[in-house]
Amino acid sequence: MSSDLEADLKRTRDVLAELASAANHDLNAPLRHIHMFAELIQRDHGEALPDGVTAYLDRILVSVDRSERLVSALVDYARLASTPPALERIDLNAIAGAAAAPFESAYLAAGGAIELGPLPIAKGEAERLERVFTALFDNALKYRAHCLPVVHVAGLPTQDSHVRVRVADQGPGLPAAHSDVAFELLRRLTGANDIEGEGVGLALCRLVIETHGGRIEHDPSHNHGTAFEFTLPAAD
Repeated sequence: MSSDLEADLKRTRDVLAELASAANHDLNAPLRHIHMFAELIQRDHGEALPDGVTAYLDRILVSVDRSERLVSALVDYARLASTPPALERIDLNAIAGAAAAPFESAYLAAGGAIELGPLPIAKGEAERLERVFTALFDNALKYRAHCLPVVHVAGLPTQDSHVRVRVADQGPGLPAAHSDVAFELLRRLTGANDIEGEGVGLALCRLVIETHGGRIEHDPSHNHGTAFEFTLPAAD
């Protein structure tokens, strides 16, 4: 990598780190104040307020809660973008298993499961890659509609010094026209507005995979659900 490119990358990371710090303080502080004063109004004057005003306060609190989650997600995204991953030899089986464990009861309650096939050894940062699996498992559960949340995770043949992983579910699927836009930051697809989320999950997956030197893509040919494939550097 040339010295000019390294300098540009450092400047970009410095800007992102500064943005994350500023957003965490300068945006969260007024949101906390709005939240606090709205709750004080409810506590001190709630019984005397007309029903319509109480409903407005409830909407304010819901909107502030969502804004706080959104700011937190954006700060997290900027911090990940500002710091390169620490690459080391990792077992993707252990990482996928750790990500799946917190979802076990929710998947069982919905009549589904996360099925983990053999995965390869790769180079990467375990904590960040666990978040990729977590985001994909979370999406499969949230966007299952009336389908059973069954997720299959499998390793694919190594290609060009990169390992490949496929995560496929049996949900309603993602239209081919949304294959690219689904990875955009803050993108909420049509019909997803009533589902909890900030539109950061798939964007974070792409950020993590690409900063590892890999790629993540939606497979539109998967007929019964949504499938994603990503690559990572193979271990030496």
